[in-house]
Amino acid sequence: SIAINSAFAKRHGYNFRVIEDDVVETSRDAKWSKVRILKDFLTSAEPSTAAVLWLDADAIFSNFEFDALSLVKQTIDAGAEMNICKDLSVPKEAPTCAPICLNTGTILFRNTQWARDFLAEWWKEGEKYPDFLSGRDHEESVLAK
Repeated sequence: SIAINSAFAKRHGYNFRVIEDDVVETSRDAKWSKVRILKDFLTSAEPSTAAVLWLDADAIFSNFEFDALSLVKQTIDAGAEMNICKDLSVPKEAPTCAPICLNTGTILFRNTQWARDFLAEWWKEGEKYPDFLSGRDHEESVLAK
């Protein structure tokens, strides 16, 4: 996925970063790391950075004609601060789908104070659900609550 996504980014002139030290907090499942990594990135991002798009290691761009900036523009035009995928692969009755199914494997945040605050709150919210700090249910479950 690194080679494909790197080629996609290069083709469109986007910055592309691979996070190799992917476990930033050993007291939680590694999936939680994206929350802290995104918050830290947005906290230190240049003001000219409009947004950050997170892709899990198993996500790839399959359509090289897709313009990710159009997604940023749609998010801004809608007055939204984030854009998250709906998970169509999980039965609606599953614990991770209360009240909706989310997939944080691909998630976009605008570079705003709201996004930084949201990510900090999402991280803190995990403390209320210790069962979601490790195991099958994790940051998506907390976000869906």
